[in-house]
Amino acid sequence: MGLLGWLLTFIILICLLGIVAYQLVCLADLESDYLNPYDSALKINMVVLPEIVIGGVLCVVYFLTGHWFLCLLSLPYVYFNVTLYLERTHLVDVTEIYNQLPKEKKTRAIKMGYLVVLLVISLFWLLWTTGDDDEGLSSKVRHSSWRSYLSFNNFVNRDSWHPYNFFLWQRAESSEDDAIDRSFQKLNSLSLFNSWYGS
Repeated sequence: MGLLGWLLTFIILICLLGIVAYQLVCLADLESDYLNPYDSALKINMVVLPEIVIGGVLCVVYFLTGHWFLCLLSLPYVYFNVTLYLERTHLVDVTEIYNQLPKEKKTRAIKMGYLVVLLVISLFWLLWTTGDDDEGLSSKVRHSSWRSYLSFNNFVNRDSWHPYNFFLWQRAESSEDDAIDRSFQKLNSLSLFNSWYGS
């Protein structure tokens, strides 16, 4: 998955965390008598279906991008929500909300913790992937700069061409950075020697 895929999953996880946090705030307001049971149940029930759909989208995105481990980690969350939906217990009952308040708060707190773990793992993989891309890019830039230096050196020192330059060109094509660094040092000493003695 590229950087855009990771950003998409990051945005989806932030949306899920916001929805669950909103539900927890509504339950806390109900417990503190800032909201009546009807308003609290209405606000919570309004975001339950989007939570189920967004959780399923997250699992599908992980599956389509080939991140099986993260897909398996997000499956229990989706399974729990779909099971509640199929049993028709996903909505909060206005008449029973006070009796179910501790259970509902505990359920959403567990969901919040689970989503935070998924977010931390996704951020870790995002940074890991970005770091790998940067290393590959810097390696490509370094190798292309080797090739341009060698081309320029052969153009400037056309009369002082040496078979060693061909060997150095071949080493620049390889991915052995230490060998390239040693070859670069030898090239500098060879160019200095050629300019002094004009071989």
